[in-house]
Amino acid sequence: MSRTYYKLPLVWIKLQKTDKILEIACVITDGKLRKLVEVR
Repeated sequence: MSRTYYKLPLVWIKLQKTDKILEIACVITDGKLRKLVEVR
């Protein structure tokens, strides 16, 4: 049984905030969810 994976990069963005944005994190993964880039 073979699996089909998403071919394009996936971008994950997380925001921590109260009344203003305190922190932004961005992670880019491949279709198998392996981390390619992480920015904080």
